[in-house]
Amino acid sequence: MNAISHQATNVPFYIRPVTKKHAGAFYDLIQEQAEQHDSASHGNREAESWKLFEAVQRKEVQAFLVVDRKTDKPSCAVTFFDCWTAHGHGLYLEDIVTTKKQRGRGVGHFAMAALAQRALSQGYSNLAWECAANNLTAHRFYDSFGSERHDNLLTWRLPGPFSAPKGGKGIVRLDPPHPDMVVLMAADKAGATLAKSIAYRSYSTFRLVSGMHVETFAPNGCGEEIIAAMLEKQIQVQAAKGWTGHVDLTVSKDSEKSLAPVIRGFGFEPLSYGHDRMIPRCLRGKALETVANAKGALPVHNHSFTLSVRPLKEKKNDSFLLSSHL
Repeated sequence: MNAISHQATNVPFYIRPVTKKHAGAFYDLIQEQAEQHDSASHGNREAESWKLFEAVQRKEVQAFLVVDRKTDKPSCAVTFFDCWTAHGHGLYLEDIVTTKKQRGRGVGHFAMAALAQRALSQGYSNLAWECAANNLTAHRFYDSFGSERHDNLLTWRLPGPFSAPKGGKGIVRLDPPHPDMVVLMAADKAGATLAKSIAYRSYSTFRLVSGMHVETFAPNGCGEEIIAAMLEKQIQVQAAKGWTGHVDLTVSKDSEKSLAPVIRGFGFEPLSYGHDRMIPRCLRGKALETVANAKGALPVHNHSFTLSVRPLKEKKNDSFLLSSHL
């Protein structure tokens, strides 16, 4: 991150990690966005800003600030964490919040470029996030640099806190390649895979809790009983880890109707803000490189800046990643 702030001195912004000094300003930016979605906590500012700062220090969530060079004040807050999707290991963008006074100056482009550079420098293949369907301004912004919009995928949320349910019989927990992952599998008597799920730890900066996001797959199809058992096992594992803030479950639009009775039976509801569903988006491949690289220099307040990153690595075969959602 420091390389970005010093490489482009003609840019009116630079990247700064979240420190104790800026914990309050960081929290206020996040809460500003929460207010817009009627999700603000309205708790004690000092206590909650410190709790959010500690979550960053413990790396439950990663974060940085985009700072205005003239005023030396934060213009934008960005929070994110590692994720594993059908496109491979990436970063999930939880928040990108710009102050009202700084909007229209290219702060958002600068922040996205910094995040793209971080992903590529770590050898990751994608950035993923979700955006409310009716937020047309945000969608135009994301369209402007070639990100993909996945209207065929929908996310449901089981809000926490919750305790471990009984059940989960017959579901095997596989050894994942990362401690923030949970991989589950159901197989028939012959050992053929009936269903498999991949989940990664996530963090809600609005509610200040850790949970998990489940990417669920069914390569050979399976019944409601197996899906229910997998959800029971997922919740049991999260309860054991203490990550009981939420369970997010992404399914395909085609399968949502058939899965809805099972999902609702556990208390899941469509992830939305008001009446608007959240639409998954993704930046990968050449589009990811373009955002981060010199050949895709982005305008920032009538200037441009360039970033130097290593090329996108070829995606390796990963037995934990399957190609289709339920």
